[in-house]
Amino acid sequence: MRKLISFVFFILVSISLFSLSVKLNWVEERVVLRQDGKGVITYISSWDIVSGDMCGFYFEGFAKEPHFNMKLSYAVFNNKKYPLTIKRLSRTKYDVCSTTRVGPGEAKFIITFAVDFLMEGNLGLTKSPERGELVYFDWAPAQWDYPMEHQAVYIYTPIPVNKKKFNYKEIFDSGLILTEKFMNKNYKMDYFGQPFQEKIFLSFLVYKQNLSRREKLPIKFYLPAKYFNLSHLKAVEEEIKRRQEEERKLREEIKRKRKEQLKKLAKNNILYLNVLLAIIFIFIVLKVRKRRKVLNEWSDLNWLSSEWVPPKVVVPSARKKGKVAELDDVEALFFIGISTNNLISMIAYMLADKKVIRLKSSKPPLIEFLNDDAELSYYERNFLNCFDRGTGRLIQENIKALLKELATRVSEKTWDADLEATKKFYIEKFRKLLPASLRNIADNEIADNYVRHRYPYYERLYFYDEGLNTNGESDFPIYTDFDSFLKSEACHSACFTHDACHSACHSACHSACHSACHSACHSACHSACVSGGAH
Repeated sequence: MRKLISFVFFILVSISLFSLSVKLNWVEERVVLRQDGKGVITYISSWDIVSGDMCGFYFEGFAKEPHFNMKLSYAVFNNKKYPLTIKRLSRTKYDVCSTTRVGPGEAKFIITFAVDFLMEGNLGLTKSPERGELVYFDWAPAQWDYPMEHQAVYIYTPIPVNKKKFNYKEIFDSGLILTEKFMNKNYKMDYFGQPFQEKIFLSFLVYKQNLSRREKLPIKFYLPAKYFNLSHLKAVEEEIKRRQEEERKLREEIKRKRKEQLKKLAKNNILYLNVLLAIIFIFIVLKVRKRRKVLNEWSDLNWLSSEWVPPKVVVPSARKKGKVAELDDVEALFFIGISTNNLISMIAYMLADKKVIRLKSSKPPLIEFLNDDAELSYYERNFLNCFDRGTGRLIQENIKALLKELATRVSEKTWDADLEATKKFYIEKFRKLLPASLRNIADNEIADNYVRHRYPYYERLYFYDEGLNTNGESDFPIYTDFDSFLKSEACHSACFTHDACHSACHSACHSACHSACHSACHSACHSACVSGGAH
């Protein structure tokens, strides 16, 4: 009887879970900026639970680990508060759940946590010729996997004021808040004074209606630096560099261990392959001996008017000796070994020549979009996807996608070509395009010198991760050339470009290599920083 009751209860709970239907009404954020560069963020999300009952949702998109305030994090349903549990599922993903399932009806979820905007790179010092020392704030709230009626961000600054109402002209003339043009164009904004502990602090509202699924709401503005105390900025920068160095060493250690595992795996596969070949050889020998015995026994019978010649076994080779792959200039330069930074810089200058973009800065890379109607190659389109449409700032992770796509396309075009012949052909092609004084340089210097010669006004663009190191280099894995890219963690996407691996080991090693690479890369490739997934 108890088993029957448990089974019925399980069925009822399952039906309730699977019948959950929700709508996200709106999301509002409260962002409090402190003088020391730290802050407090509160997310308030309103959900319409149409059917079933709701526990919570998945919340993600953090660059660093947030520090949740559980006393100020709770759910509200029918004017009652319910505590929340916030469970970390991965580096950036959290499961937010009410201790009591709620619904149907409207429910609000309030999440409060502290962040270090300075450490995360969202806040820092800059200088304006007109305004002097400024503090920039460059941040965006989480994207949501649902459309919503509106999203509102209230930002409270540490700037003291003497009244509660302001108009735009007062703010603009005073220079207390300077916003980017895209904010004035895309959002509604309102400025006001917020009372707190017998003082009034300058605050403002960023508001937008009818947001689509996964729509971004980037926010960037500037405040006078005199209202902040960032004397510890140098120590923070050193800490960021230290963490980046630790992450770099960790990545190198992971790569080293992965290479060792693949080498060990390859040795085992070669052993298994040798054993398999030995078994096949023994089988063939036994079959041949048996056939000879049969032929000898039946040699007196005239089955055919002439001797039978067995068909030859032809082992095909994918590579065609002397064949040169057809590549355009960018693909050819990538193939023969141009440095990646110079290659990406070349793509940028190609787009600038076509009047598609304007290069505003090389360190850090900053562009302005001019024309979206031009006919572009796949790598030019991918390059444009590496920059935020609103701010023109670099989206560093998309550089990997550009390089992977380029490596994949080059690999597909060279799969049956003679690699040495192809490399020699394009090296000589670019050598002839150089001035006579440069034609005697080494093969590995041809590509980079060609780019500098083609663009006399050339200035290298620096593609780096958060925080520029003193030497201008990056902890972000920018690969120096085509070969180093293939040896990187991107090899899962372009492993078939290795001639020896493709020709000799493809059949024997495919399954094992796929298993090893898939498990190593799955979590990095599969994650997506989007909040939602009501459950």
